[in-house]
Amino acid sequence: MAEIRLQEDTLHLLHQWLPFDAGILFPFRQDDSSADGRVEAMLARGGFLSQEGKLTESAREMFSIIAESSSTSKLKFLVEGDLLDYQVFFAKDFSRAVSLKRSEKSFVVSYPAPTVDVLDVISDFSGIGSFGAVPAQWKLSFNESIVLAAIIDLTRRQFFSALAKDDDKIEIGLETTAVIDTAGKSDLNPNWLLWAIKNFLPQECNPKEDELKEAVVSLVEKGLIRKDGKKIISCDQIAISARRLLHLNCLYVLDRFNVNEKNQAEKARVSIIQNGIRDLLLWETDGKSVAWQGISGKVMFTLLEASLCLQNNSPLKEQTGSVCSSSPNQDSTASTKTAPVFCKKCSNKLKTNARFCNKCGETVK
Repeated sequence: MAEIRLQEDTLHLLHQWLPFDAGILFPFRQDDSSADGRVEAMLARGGFLSQEGKLTESAREMFSIIAESSSTSKLKFLVEGDLLDYQVFFAKDFSRAVSLKRSEKSFVVSYPAPTVDVLDVISDFSGIGSFGAVPAQWKLSFNESIVLAAIIDLTRRQFFSALAKDDDKIEIGLETTAVIDTAGKSDLNPNWLLWAIKNFLPQECNPKEDELKEAVVSLVEKGLIRKDGKKIISCDQIAISARRLLHLNCLYVLDRFNVNEKNQAEKARVSIIQNGIRDLLLWETDGKSVAWQGISGKVMFTLLEASLCLQNNSPLKEQTGSVCSSSPNQDSTASTKTAPVFCKKCSNKLKTNARFCNKCGETVK
């Protein structure tokens, strides 16, 4: 595997060493100022310069894939305060791939892309299980998603508050004013789900109070919440999601870029929230709405492989089509039209036609 480390403050000059034009997906800005000896030194140390001072064949091949690529996938993986920033550029015929790994002050370019090794690292750090139990399966507007995230954040706080009390009773319902006030904030802690959804959206979204109230009405109409006087009562799926997402363990953001016939870069984005070692919530946006989807660890790794790896001279998923439409709440090998049922008491996934929960014994109505 060929690998070279490039310093961030020299990347704007890299294109001067390329004997070809860089396309619109080229990741570094281009500057026509005088050449910098440091770039030549870095290329030389990596063995990418011939005795004549020109790029070797392997270097030409590596950088030409990046410069001429019309399809790239970028993954950001946040865990325990560490950030992995990894991008794969596919050759036009999808027969080869080059990776770009970003660190604080440098970039490492590798050919061929060591994506399988990167996925192994993610698996080790995330400790992800083979199944998930977040029952979310909704398609909501941006404002509805913001309000729903605020409701889940506030509900989760109620659960934590109950842990500090002598009894196990949890207050039912949320004050509407508290939901609206929380939805208008953007701080990370303790509103981490709200912070995540606002940063996930493709453009800045700070709805006004009237817009947030309209979103509450819309969520009532969709059956996700109900109003009881001045209080908001969540449906069972929202309550279970709040229990399953008690804390943020890992955050994944996957961007996919494809160059269309008009030489424009089309972008598709998905984000995955991981709680503990098994519960995963996936967001996907089409630029107008957000699809919420509970997925399993198997589906998540299938998605990462589909976007970052090569197979049979093509990415496993070339299109920027919907992930949620092709990745139902069950594993990708399953085919069922009904959403899974969960125990209202302990959130355990119930078997089909179960009459009681096999974990806590609660009767299923």
